[in-house]
Amino acid sequence: VATHPHADHIGGLISVLNTFQVEQIWYNGDTSSSQTYADFMAAVQLEGAEVHVARRGDSITTGDLTFIILNPLTLDGTTNNNSIVLSLSYGDIDFLFTGDAEQEAEADMLVSSIVPLLYVEILKLGHHGSRTASSPDFLAAISPETAIYMAGEGNSYGHPHEETILALFNIETDIYGTDVCGTIAVTTDGKTYEVQTEREYIVQIPPPPTTTKAPPTTTTTPPTTTTTTPPLANDVKITYIFL
Repeated sequence: VATHPHADHIGGLISVLNTFQVEQIWYNGDTSSSQTYADFMAAVQLEGAEVHVARRGDSITTGDLTFIILNPLTLDGTTNNNSIVLSLSYGDIDFLFTGDAEQEAEADMLVSSIVPLLYVEILKLGHHGSRTASSPDFLAAISPETAIYMAGEGNSYGHPHEETILALFNIETDIYGTDVCGTIAVTTDGKTYEVQTEREYIVQIPPPPTTTKAPPTTTTTPPTTTTTTPPLANDVKITYIFL
């Protein structure tokens, strides 16, 4: 899935296409004049896989995995807000991947009756944890147990922004980021999930000005959920890796 044509979101897919046999490629149909986009589309053509333009309400089922496209409805926003947003469900564990979608796209999804936004266990934060995404209303609607952002250490954009981290702290979400954790892997059997990090870390979250609550820290202890759902066939596990 290529969420949108920005180089930092499609550049790595070129190696994926050159290394693995890919049966389906999903992208949003947006274009770019960058060389990275040209190289990506050349790799897509060479792969010879089925190519799909994702639109809200589309779904993908493969084995016990179900993907549902929540965004875009049409390409009428900015490049970021045209990002593919998709949910991934495996048993009772739900992921939400948001690309660079910002608050405008979040608001549009919240009022949509096509695909309701429900509780998710794992949220990949929109736009690298920027203040332009992850609105309080959006976070309240999906109530993530765990949030993961992808950002380079000491990046010039200041990602993740303090406002986003504080909003997650306020709803008691566990936070992991590639700038402080290195590679992050989430593994699930459809009943519980485990978060593993390349290195131990502490994320300092300053309290809001109106409170005296001490800054909390996140830990590498993975949260789990317990359900009464029967085990999936052969107890298959899946792992999603954030780099």
